[in-house]
Amino acid sequence: MEADLVGAERRISSLPTETLLDIFDHCRVKYYDFALDSISVRGGPLSVTSVCQRWRHVALSTPTLWTDVHLNIYPHPLGDVIARLQSLLERSGDLPLSVIVRNHGIAPLSGLVPALQLLASHSTRWEHADIALRNNHFCNLTSIRGCLPLLRRATIYIRGYIIGAQWDPYRGLFVECPALESFEHVGQNFDLPWKQLIRYSARPLLPLQFHDLKGLKNVRALELQTVLVNDFTSEQRSSQLHLPSLERAFIAAVDLSTLRAPALTECHIYGHLETVESVHELANALSAGPCSLTALSIYLYHKAASAEALSRVLVACPNLRVLRLRLQYELFDDGDASALLIELFTTLIIREDALPLVPKLEELTIMTLVCRPLDGFQSLADAIASRDGALRAVSLYTVVGQYDLTAREGLFDSGRPCTVSIKYDLSPEEYAEIWEDMRRV
Repeated sequence: MEADLVGAERRISSLPTETLLDIFDHCRVKYYDFALDSISVRGGPLSVTSVCQRWRHVALSTPTLWTDVHLNIYPHPLGDVIARLQSLLERSGDLPLSVIVRNHGIAPLSGLVPALQLLASHSTRWEHADIALRNNHFCNLTSIRGCLPLLRRATIYIRGYIIGAQWDPYRGLFVECPALESFEHVGQNFDLPWKQLIRYSARPLLPLQFHDLKGLKNVRALELQTVLVNDFTSEQRSSQLHLPSLERAFIAAVDLSTLRAPALTECHIYGHLETVESVHELANALSAGPCSLTALSIYLYHKAASAEALSRVLVACPNLRVLRLRLQYELFDDGDASALLIELFTTLIIREDALPLVPKLEELTIMTLVCRPLDGFQSLADAIASRDGALRAVSLYTVVGQYDLTAREGLFDSGRPCTVSIKYDLSPEEYAEIWEDMRRV
């Protein structure tokens, strides 16, 4: 046994440096660890530095392994965190940094100010920044001034609201970021001086206004978890918001009608549509100009779940390839959900004597809280068979439902290359996460 261990140690110690660096790179702490329950500074391949003296020397003398810096803050004394943070920053040399800061709890921390100020003193090296702080701790980042020349991606989450003039000292933060491509903020509203942004995401406490977004001419992905405030005069409304580069959007239906985005191909409607009239308004917005959408997702409240109204939306999207629907039905409404799905599947059947609805459809996803549409499977099978192989994937997700497909063996064996996936008895958390994952831009 002892001889085997000695032999293993020799083989490990004889590995070429290039191989060691590949191993060490896989051991880096690259992502925030939600399981941590104490204050910590993490980054780099910490686990390998104690294996042997050679491994430690190789790891510590390779700056590229130490460019991920995670400051995990809890309401307890910070102890030696400052020294550990300083050591980590020194190990990375002058290389660009990926910084994550997480603040848990609301208690004031005696060592928080110097830790944040030390991190901020290296802000000219930040390439990626993901910062979540309470509003009373965010003030410790005011030392970030001037140009952040390397910053490409920033996510800022401020818990709590900084009121009125109290926000003025922070307006200079992150203003000069010539390389910034992606900016996401939750909570506080930020100015948007970056003309070069490619992705912008906002979940603000206060609604954004149209003029806030007018400079985002290069944005390709836009996520707005808010309804925009119409701050244009009647003379300006014909050209309210023109985003010529926008390709993917997560936006409220009411704002879609005021958006001119000729390159838009993927659209996820924010919130849920509560009435049939709101579905008609969405159809009108899509019909207002040439529609190039190839992917669309909609969340329909049960009072808005009308196959006729939904058909109007689909008629406006002749190039649609991906359709995702979430139907909000309660337990006592499951009969109506089943009936709607049967009607929807029937409208998707392509017939020689009728204009085809979304003839290029390749992927159909339906999510409903509770549904037992066994009678609808035949109409779904007919829709698949009628589409000559174009429809390649159908997915149905539900929290409550029982499906016995064994009794319907061969129903979907039409010879068409279509995969039918039915997932039921999902937990509410799994159900919600699936929906959110499908709609990320």
